[in-house]
Order: sequence, then structure tokens, then C-alpha cells
Amino acid sequence: MKKILIGSPVRQKANILREFLLSLSELNKEDLQVAYLFVDDCDASESSDLLRTFKADNAEVDIVDSSMIFLNRTSYDGHNWDGELIERVAGLKNAIIDYARKMGCDFLFLVDSDLVLHPETLRRLLSVDREIVSNIFWTKVSKGDDYEPQVWLMDQGFLYDPADPRTKNRLYRTVKKMEFISALKEKGTYRVGGLGACTLISQKVLSAGVNFDKLYNISFWGEDRAFCIRAVAAGFELFVDTFYPAYHIYRESYLRGVAEYKKSGFSFTDEMDDLSFSDKARKYLRVMKTGVRYRLYHIYEEIRWNTKLTALLRRFKKNVGSDVPKITLSMVVRNEASAYLAKMLASCAEYIDDAVIIDDASTDDTVRVCEEALKNIPHKIIRNSVSMFSTEWRLRRLQWEETVKMRPEWVLFLDADEIFEARFKNDIRRVLSEDPYVYVYAFRRYDLWDEKHYREDSLWNAHLRYEAFMLRYDEDFQYLFTKRTNQHCGRMPNNIKYLKSRNSSLRLKHYGWIDEDKRREKYERYMRLDPEGKDGSLEQYKSILDEVPRLVEWKDEDGAANDGA
Repeated sequence: MKKILIGSPVRQKANILREFLLSLSELNKEDLQVAYLFVDDCDASESSDLLRTFKADNAEVDIVDSSMIFLNRTSYDGHNWDGELIERVAGLKNAIIDYARKMGCDFLFLVDSDLVLHPETLRRLLSVDREIVSNIFWTKVSKGDDYEPQVWLMDQGFLYDPADPRTKNRLYRTVKKMEFISALKEKGTYRVGGLGACTLISQKVLSAGVNFDKLYNISFWGEDRAFCIRAVAAGFELFVDTFYPAYHIYRESYLRGVAEYKKSGFSFTDEMDDLSFSDKARKYLRVMKTGVRYRLYHIYEEIRWNTKLTALLRRFKKNVGSDVPKITLSMVVRNEASAYLAKMLASCAEYIDDAVIIDDASTDDTVRVCEEALKNIPHKIIRNSVSMFSTEWRLRRLQWEETVKMRPEWVLFLDADEIFEARFKNDIRRVLSEDPYVYVYAFRRYDLWDEKHYREDSLWNAHLRYEAFMLRYDEDFQYLFTKRTNQHCGRMPNNIKYLKSRNSSLRLKHYGWIDEDKRREKYERYMRLDPEGKDGSLEQYKSILDEVPRLVEWKDEDGAANDGA
């Protein structure tokens, strides 16, 4: 049974604190050993009384007066904190960390006292299996503002990467901020650069000495920045989970939204502030201005990177690669342990240099199979705690973002049931070295219906066409994912069609249709996720279950690949 300490430094108005404490008592704590520690820094006796009442009504509750940590109390001015106050709060949080470490807790759940938590918050955070993970909440800092998360991507609080030279463009900054916020509105677990205020911290992190003390050589404001920097420097990653957003009572007026939150969950459309006419006007103008910037950037992006102009500007760019082309395998897997994954990776290990794998919330031994097959190959496995396949375009973009972090030369995009014919391993590097002006290689994929036959009819004829599976990465090119469909969005950036490509005679075998049970499983999934065939062919979905499909015998080919433009 996991031992959890829920800790909170408390300096809060009684009406807000009452809602916070009630939400703690309503948390699902089944099969968990939960204790509480409150550091009482209140200046109102009514708030201190609420803490004592909570202690009387619940087991394993300890209250420490802040005078045990600091000799004097400090005046809090709403949310306007100065450096002295930040250091005080850091000291209170560090005291809670010390307490959790001495208790031998498996986890510390450090949470601010102006939040209302969903009952499943604690169990959800434990389930994502991260050393440090915050539960998301959203705040309007000023009246009429848009909601922003308490997590960020870089530095003091950037929602984009300032190291990207493109962020010098204001339009681009707006787009990246909107993309970051939009992603966090989808249920999932995401790696971030900074977090706080509602965070589950593992015993491993506590034992490593990560704390909230000010870093003397860094000017970033806020004790959470110091904690996050220390954590990453110690080798830990930071994550936020968005499954059950908490409700932030940032202003007393927000108390009127607590009941609706408990009934229906967090809503971005509810307005808790009383807005004047000028507030509404400023909000309208801001929203309009942001929308205009977003549209202007995407118009530019389309013209520059997703038209024939793209092809014209890059047609004569010669690439100087390494003498022996480097190949990076990029793939998405989910519950593939009992299928062809081991065979597929064993084949790939004969010719790839490294690999990036997105495990989309597998519940079997898929990750173990990957680790074993690639034990002699540099690789990175990203594990999603919640499957993203129902919005495949987001999953594919995550795959791309993690792949380019490896600084690849050539990227090979395969699924766990796709295996190239035997001659591929001997021929591919020669093929890649033949033309320095080629960016994309396309291959024919054969849908095997058993080990020796592939299907061929009016609906099943992918092997008669060439499809891109291999891409030369160019850091000066802006790759776009414009087909944002929930199914069949494509595994590669959509604008590679404007890059010079070449067809290869090397063939790819697709084993995904061999097993009859798997065929039925895919049929049911497609019909569930795309019942009207908007993202694919409804006729083809139904043909999956054909009892007597037309099959053609697979024949191996000898000799080197003879490729044409």
C-alpha cells in the first residue's frame, strides 16, 4: 500500500480554505495510506480553526505552526509577492519535504490551498507513473484574460522555446503559445519545462535533495522555478496531467463556480469575473488580434512551405551527408508484444543506427520487447500514459517532434507489423547515397493475408503504388502536419510531397492483416472511430472481413535494387 503525504502551506481566507479542505476529504484514497501536513501561516483565526476541525474529523493529520519555522509572520498582499515572501514560502514547502522524507513516504502531494480537486486526482496522478507530475489547473490572472495553465515550457514561464530563432517573429510566438495551450486542453500527460502548486513528487526525488531554495546564480522569479531547475539538473523530467483539471479559486468571486465544477468538471467558457464594458471591449480586441496573428502566420506558412514554391526553392539544394548514411527508425507502438514486433525490430537492428519509439499506453510487454530487441542500438522510448490514437494527428506530431530531437540524417517510418524484404539491409545505404538532391524515398507495401500471399483487388492494391517511408531530415525546412484527422492522417509531415522524391524497387511486407482476430479487431476499431468513412474508405473497412479475398503468391527477388526517379 502506497504511503502518501498531502502537504500544504496555508495562508488562506476561510471561505476559500473550506472548499479546499472539503475537496481533500472527498479524494478517492482507496488502497492508499494517506496522511496530511498543514503548515499554518494564517493570519485569521477562523482559517486556523478550519484546519483544526479537519484534523479532528480525519486521521493522520498534523498541523505545524509557521512560527516553528520562522520567528515572525509576513504580510501577504494578495498574489503580489516580493522576494522575501517567496523565500518564506520556499522555506515552508521545504519543511513539508523534510517531513515527508522523515516519514518515509512513497510520494508527497504538494498542493496549494486555493484549489478544489477532482475526487480522482490523486489516484490519477499515481497511475501515470512519473517521478514528478503536476495536475493541471487554469487561471485568469486579470479580469477578462484568457485561461492559462500553471505549467510552462521554458525559462521563467515561456509557452514556447525562445531558443528557436523563429520566435523572433511575433506571429510565430502567438502560434506556438496557442498550440501549447491547445494541446493541454486535450486529456493526456505531457512533458513540460516548469510546474507547481499541485504536484505529486516521488520518494526518489525527495531523497535526491530537490527543494525550493533560491538558486543564487539564477534570477528567475518564484520558488517553483528553483524546484524545477534542480529537478531537471538531478536527472528528473517534469510532467503535467490534464485528465482532471483542478478548479482554481484565484479570486473570491470564483467561489460561485465551485458547485458547477463539482457537477460538470472544469469549463473554459464559464466567466467568473464581473466584467465592465471596457473589460469586455479589451477582451474582444485581444481575442481578435490573436486570431488575426494566427491566421496571418498560417497563410505565410502555407505559401512558403506547402506550395509548388517549396519545390522550386529546394530543387537545386544539394545535401552533403555522411559517407555512410545514418538511419533513424521512428515508430509508434501499442500492445504489440504478442505480434510481429520482436521479428520486426530484429530485422531493423541489422541496418538502423538509432531509434525513437512512442509507446501509446501499452498494457502488455511491448516496451520490454523493444528494450530487449534494441539493447545494442541507441534508442529512446516515450511512454504515453493515455492513448492518443483516437486523435492520430497529435500522436504523429509527437512522434515527429521526438524524432527530430535525435538530430537524424535519414528517418525511416515503420509500423510494428512492417518488415522490409531481406535484400533491404544490404542495399539501402547504397540507394541513399546515389542522389544528393533526393529528400524522400518511396516504396511499395504489400498487404500480406498469410505468410506466403498478399491481397490484390480493387480495394487492396497499395503495392501498385509507391508510398513515402523514408525522409532525409533538413533542419532548414519547416515540416507541416496539415491533415489533422483522427484516423489515417499519415505518419510523415504532409508537405514532403513538394520535396524531390525517388521510387525504390525494395519492397515492404505488411503483416498486419495475417491474423484473422486482428483483422476483426481493426475492422471494429475503424467502424467505431470512423463510422461514416470520413477519414478513410468505408467500403474498404467492410471488405476487411471478406471471406474469400483474391490472394497472390509472394515471390522473393534476388539481386541489388534497381531504382528509378
